[in-house]
Amino acid sequence: MKRKFIILILIALLAIFLLPACDEGGNSDNNTTTDDTDTDDDNIPEGLLSTENFQYLGAFRLPDGPTDIKSFQYGGHSMTFYPGGDPNGPNDGYPGSLYITGHDWEHQVAEVNIPIPVNSATKNLSELNTASFLQNFTTIMNVANLEMPRSGMAYLKKQGSQTTDKIHFCWGYHLQDEHADNTHGWCELNLANPNIKQGWYLAGHPIYIQNMSTNDYMFEIPGNWANTYVGGRKLATGRFRDGGWSGMGPAIFA
Repeated sequence: MKRKFIILILIALLAIFLLPACDEGGNSDNNTTTDDTDTDDDNIPEGLLSTENFQYLGAFRLPDGPTDIKSFQYGGHSMTFYPGGDPNGPNDGYPGSLYITGHDWEHQVAEVNIPIPVNSATKNLSELNTASFLQNFTTIMNVANLEMPRSGMAYLKKQGSQTTDKIHFCWGYHLQDEHADNTHGWCELNLANPNIKQGWYLAGHPIYIQNMSTNDYMFEIPGNWANTYVGGRKLATGRFRDGGWSGMGPAIFA
């Protein structure tokens, strides 16, 4: 079997779109003039992230799995960082662990440590460190029977009456058109006994919004922002379905 490797490069992107003023008819041609109140596309407000705020630290390799399905080959669709992971690992400046989905046919979940990233000047895979399994692959989302499945995951500290932290997840598939009644859930951090709770979905929306706009990615919303704008809701979920099926761009719900 040909060996495949996946290089994990964690990249954060922020797209900023500023719309300039237009004439009353919405036209734009060589004869159109604008006044001094037009917005300058290059006038980026202070406090926003830019490329200068990011530094490339390097990459590392993922370990081989025991089988094609229980591996990271053709995988890595969703991933989340757990700050309390690998508590007995080396004090190398890269604490925590990653929960990552494996092969795209089943999206099984495994946990790996985070080795020191290497910035290889020659792009040589043999120079990279390799992560180790902390927990092996486990079926969490049960998407093996779905056509072109997709999924999202996000670690979140215990909320409300919960007594343990959770891995929240969502899942769906490419042409999902029936009623969405089972697209979101959570499980325990212990993959050997995940105690899966699922069956949630975003109610009060048309079916196409539930299916095409809510179940492909997840992330934590910063607490201060959540308290100010979305009633304290700290979990974001969404999906971008090409062809305008999810709206004219990525959708995000709290």
